[in-house]
Amino acid sequence: MKLSCILILAALVISFSSPALAAAGAQVQIKDYKFQPAQVTIASGGTVTWTNMDSIVHDVKFKDAESPEMKKGEQYSKTFDKPGTYDYICEIHPYMKGQVIVK
Repeated sequence: MKLSCILILAALVISFSSPALAAAGAQVQIKDYKFQPAQVTIASGGTVTWTNMDSIVHDVKFKDAESPEMKKGEQYSKTFDKPGTYDYICEIHPYMKGQVIVK
């Protein structure tokens, strides 16, 4: 009984301390003409939500998808089902760049 409890505890400690674990989802603010944070890491099947905090219109453009133009306070969400690295920009302000890493 003691040995099984110790093994379960050890497995829990290892799983919670593993740096390979990614968040299920993430929030990105569009603020001061930047994506903040510019890079997020999520688990496969996770969703990223962008919120425009600037008073000017922005969007989020990937190679295969694009948000509508977002006014201040508006949001856009995208779910990522496959592992990989997904680069994106604000097409209106192409110097604004971000990246989603899906584990």
